Amino acid sequence: MCDDMNINKEIATLLHLPSSPLESVLPTPDSDEHVWPEMKVLHQKRRDQGHGKNSFRRVENVVWREWFVRGNSPPSSPTEKENHFQNQNKSIVCGKDAGDIPAEYEIATPKRHEMIAVGTHVDKRITPGFFYKIRINGSEKFQFKGKALRLQSIGKGYGKRFTFASKCLNTNTNFFWSDSHNDGYAFSIQAVFENEEFGIYDSQQRHIGRAVVEFVSDVQDEIEHIEKDGAIEKTVHVTMTCNVEIRCGPHGMVSLIGNDSLSLEGKALVIKAQKSAKAVTKCIEDVEIPPLGRCTLRSDE
Repeated sequence: MCDDMNINKEIATLLHLPSSPLESVLPTPDSDEHVWPEMKVLHQKRRDQGHGKNSFRRVENVVWREWFVRGNSPPSSPTEKENHFQNQNKSIVCGKDAGDIPAEYEIATPKRHEMIAVGTHVDKRITPGFFYKIRINGSEKFQFKGKALRLQSIGKGYGKRFTFASKCLNTNTNFFWSDSHNDGYAFSIQAVFENEEFGIYDSQQRHIGRAVVEFVSDVQDEIEHIEKDGAIEKTVHVTMTCNVEIRCGPHGMVSLIGNDSLSLEGKALVIKAQKSAKAVTKCIEDVEIPPLGRCTLRSDE
């Protein structure tokens, strides 16, 4: 009991900011370049006062959660676009569907290609090792400035912590909890990115050219998820614009359509090997390239 009282007292001390406006001290929640000043104080207190590891972790989690919820609070005067999302249709999801407790949630209906995480419910297709864009469901706001990041881990418990890869190794702020927003979070898998280069192979599996992705739609729809021998394979429908070049002879290539680009679509095969932390897009199948017909784009790495 004494331990709990000390922890609660310290939490209260850390979360009260009487001398400065909240906005002046809180970093943006989608940034991994800042650390909330109170978290620095917390680390210093641990060193100075010798908090036990478990006690420190309990305080740290509460502080981080408070920072996250405050930084993601909806505006007091919703914009016209936000009002549109608030008035959209509702859907029911249940934690039982994901093998968790049977809690039901009424949320704003996500887009067709999106996968939901809210409370105890996490769509079974959301998998560590793959890249996702995260929309705060019920709004047009995105986590991490709209960047697609690689999911590192999904925590356990009621409020599941999603942690994503970060360039900052010492302090990773790329995370959130599934119960931090009433409508949950909408995950969009990202299998193909701009500026990626693929080799073009015809129906006879001959290497006949190359394609550089100039634009790819954010709507990348996962259509299949297979787990086999410890590996995870996902098939994702993608629509993109590519600069396409084909071989004109044994030593060179020529642009297929001059300086223009081609709008293409296909099925990207993304594989996470058994002991790998990162999924890799191996190829894009069933790509129609006129006048070449059906081709496969392969990563030459």
